[in-house]
Amino acid sequence: MKPGERYECSRLEALEKRLAAEGYRGSTDSAQPAPAAPKAEAPKAGANTAATADCEYGPTLASAVNDFQYDRYLVSDGIVGGQTLRQLVKPVADVVSKIDYALQRWRANAANLSGAYILVNIPTFELAVYEGRREVLRMPVIVGLPDWETPELSDKIEYIVINPSWNIPKSIADSEVLPKRQKDKGYFEREGIVADGDGMLSQKPGPRNPLGRLKFMLPNRQDIYLHDTPGKQRFASPARAFSHGCIRVEKPVDLAAYLLKDDPQWSKERIQSAIDSGDSKDVKLPQPMPVHLLYIPALVSEDGRLRVAPDIYDKVGNARDESASEPAPTEEDEFLPDWP
Repeated sequence: MKPGERYECSRLEALEKRLAAEGYRGSTDSAQPAPAAPKAEAPKAGANTAATADCEYGPTLASAVNDFQYDRYLVSDGIVGGQTLRQLVKPVADVVSKIDYALQRWRANAANLSGAYILVNIPTFELAVYEGRREVLRMPVIVGLPDWETPELSDKIEYIVINPSWNIPKSIADSEVLPKRQKDKGYFEREGIVADGDGMLSQKPGPRNPLGRLKFMLPNRQDIYLHDTPGKQRFASPARAFSHGCIRVEKPVDLAAYLLKDDPQWSKERIQSAIDSGDSKDVKLPQPMPVHLLYIPALVSEDGRLRVAPDIYDKVGNARDESASEPAPTEEDEFLPDWP
């Protein structure tokens, strides 16, 4: 259903009732009956006698749909299409399960979330920098595809690579890069891809490098890190699961400037100048910055709205299935410390 179009009043009333049940208010004046039409002739035998579309999908109801879409990480256009409808018909137990899972993840990680740190919330596709409880920086990120999951982990960013090269993992080389080379003989040269004596592929620094111009290093076994990307258009999507597991950040220069704020020689302008030079350089942070990659599918925004993210890796569904086969918890099992 599209705003401004006319539909059966019962459909609009059902949509309005569903949204109101969750606190989204679409005033009744959003569905206005159409003016009375001239009396029509009796329908001929075999004619379509379906109910007419006699109410307008107005701006107030469309605004409520927009708010619902925003809180479900959908395109906020007011159009009730397939994805929006799938979220509207989900049972309340689905939302409650996500809230319960989110609380468990907060409680499990509460002790780590102190001082200055970076929090990447995987299912909400966002990065935030905190100093204690005060948020000082926030930006959209891109996380791993369902087949290339971004793992939950806690580590520390130790240094930044300006104009990084990309050592292409063999799995990606075999599945994506080499097939492109077979179809296009000039692909390697155009993309700056070279092979060493062992056949391992790497891509030189530059505007076409998938790591972009900045790479934030947090050494870990999974080889997961944060980095820039030349594909800025991807950040326009509300659901941003497009990577091979690493975190692509929308504003890498802002993040680098914050991490180097205690080093007087690395202003934001100096960082940009170093990028523009094209030279590769490792810059050690004055102090390693803790970073936490967590999977928290429900949260309350600063303006008090409950936002429910897509369960992109089906972690909530799997946890629900596992708990269904476990014995009921005792009163003692139910105790958990309060979130500080």
